[in-house]
Amino acid sequence: MEKNIFRVAFPHRRPASDYDPVKIPYASHYFFLQNIYSPLVEYSLNGELVSAIAEKFQWIGTEAHFKIRPGLQTIDGDKIDANDVAKSFKRLFMIGGNTHGDLKRMLCPGVELHNLNDVCPGMSVSSDGSEFVLKFKERKIFLFPMLAAMDFAVIPAKAIDPKTLKITEYRNTSGPYYVSKDDVNGHIEFAANPRHFHYSDKIPQDWGFVVPKDGDSVDSLKLFTAGEVDHLTTKDSSDWEKIKYAHEHKEVVLHQSLPLNLNALVFTERGLKRFSETERIAIAKKLKALFLARYSVRPGYGAVEQLIPVFGEGGLSPEQLSELNKKFNAVKDAEVFDKPFTCWNYFGAEDATLEKHFPKGKFIWTNSIPDFTDSKKQKWDAPDFYLFRGDTGFQEDVGFIFYYFSMNFFEIKESDKKKWLDKYLSTESKKERIEMLQYLHYKTILNAKVFPVAIESYSAIVRKPWQFSFSKYHASNQIWRIHQ
Repeated sequence: MEKNIFRVAFPHRRPASDYDPVKIPYASHYFFLQNIYSPLVEYSLNGELVSAIAEKFQWIGTEAHFKIRPGLQTIDGDKIDANDVAKSFKRLFMIGGNTHGDLKRMLCPGVELHNLNDVCPGMSVSSDGSEFVLKFKERKIFLFPMLAAMDFAVIPAKAIDPKTLKITEYRNTSGPYYVSKDDVNGHIEFAANPRHFHYSDKIPQDWGFVVPKDGDSVDSLKLFTAGEVDHLTTKDSSDWEKIKYAHEHKEVVLHQSLPLNLNALVFTERGLKRFSETERIAIAKKLKALFLARYSVRPGYGAVEQLIPVFGEGGLSPEQLSELNKKFNAVKDAEVFDKPFTCWNYFGAEDATLEKHFPKGKFIWTNSIPDFTDSKKQKWDAPDFYLFRGDTGFQEDVGFIFYYFSMNFFEIKESDKKKWLDKYLSTESKKERIEMLQYLHYKTILNAKVFPVAIESYSAIVRKPWQFSFSKYHASNQIWRIHQ
């Protein structure tokens, strides 16, 4: 890698071909995709929904109209217009998952899409490719915020294999950057596209991944200290270490979000069957106490009693919090719990003192979460519970709701998911939708399926003279928001 390239620590050894908007399992995938693709709309630094590929978006009756920015081109000069948007959506519907199934059913009722040229009745493109239209029976209030997610990123049709639907190249992209080099071992380089609306000569023009030797935050900091990388992202683990480092080094600029990064113990179907509600509460209370004793002294961490921030939409009421406290206070934590179990990703899993409280507990660090997209295929060597660490939104975020449903996060029967989502998406009153989400949130904790542990800020550091223009309301790590 050239010395003048902007170097980013990125602890994953994956080729570019592993990243695809139709499947975003981890935050690292989201980071990669949001730098090379753009959606129709996006969030501003202040958390407002603004134009992206769609220069203008509005409801006209029950139709959502998107005026595509003129002059938008890939690095090789290929025009990006509404035809690319339509084919990206069709591709998503054909091979996508939970979020996209409902939207497909609304737009293409009774139609089985077989290729990118098939007609979807609820989707149209103007003859000159300047406008993209989605047609519904009624206005869908959730639609515009939902389309800001990278699931709905626009992929130039040229980069899609029409038969396999795979992305064939990452050079011609719709985002502010494109992949300029890829050694398929994680060392990927990017270059700016001057034709993109986020382009500026002040942003990094060329940047690339430096893969830490051990793939952990300690090694990332070593690389930063040695001057071998210029930036540690919000996706790099151990945010508190970055905060501490920035406070101790004047040559470093720190970005710190609002507390949006949730740590929660999630019981799987296996754990729910093996342990009673009282046992789950006892286990979770002890692990939470041990976690906080170790981590709450570190900058950026704090105890949390709910899954959505107190300033977020869908947060619990004082009455609900009071009921939860009464229930959990009535259960003693597990001073010694001698039943066997398997836990994934508990921070401090290497701590020998865990044996004192859980002599038969098995703690495994995997840096991943179980794949429970198909409950019939669950393996019985899966964990009984795991520590979830991920984004929580401050706004009503349909994308997060769908994501949580897909990972069996909430306390709701599989047979009831579709009914709940249908009702939620068809409810025009925001107050009623928030009440639905609030109750689902409450029931999930009340039934001891998910146990809130801690919440922390996302942080990132960069070496001066670089500066951040990151939003405090999201965990996004958009390289074009770094500037000199």
